[in-house]
Amino acid sequence: MASNGGRSDGSESLPPSAAYVLDKIEAEGSATRQELLAATYLCERTLDRALETLQNGDYITLDRDSEDLRQVVATLADKRSYNPPESDRSR
Repeated sequence: MASNGGRSDGSESLPPSAAYVLDKIEAEGSATRQELLAATYLCERTLDRALETLQNGDYITLDRDSEDLRQVVATLADKRSYNPPESDRSR
């Protein structure tokens, strides 16, 4: 199982498979879906759900490879920042 390594980026609330995939992407900087399948030994559905969870949580971005549009590349997203709604800022 993957651990969050003491991170304070909210990743401690991720499902184990998503945390594991995030660790792999952090180690590589970016990876294709096929590379992640080979590196993690997760089934396709589990990997796809982990990538979806990470993308929805703004941990990664998913883009098509410019040289091979069939490939999806997962890359770490820019540092996440919390921007509270205007109503919360006035408190």
